[in-house]
Amino acid sequence: MTRQVEVKIRIPSELAELVRPRSVEEELRLLVALELYREGRVSLGKTAELAGLSLREFLYELRSRRVP
Repeated sequence: MTRQVEVKIRIPSELAELVRPRSVEEELRLLVALELYREGRVSLGKTAELAGLSLREFLYELRSRRVP
């Protein structure tokens, strides 16, 4: 079982609107996962899992954000 840590942050509503159609939580999970992958700290499969995406969805995100 994976432990979870809850983090609370305050952001301007304008910022929350910019990440639609995802929720802020989904977008933050994806951004953290992308950075961990970019740094080579997590494997591709594990990163997709951490982001809450299928491998295919995660590969799409990598491509669309120009992450090698």
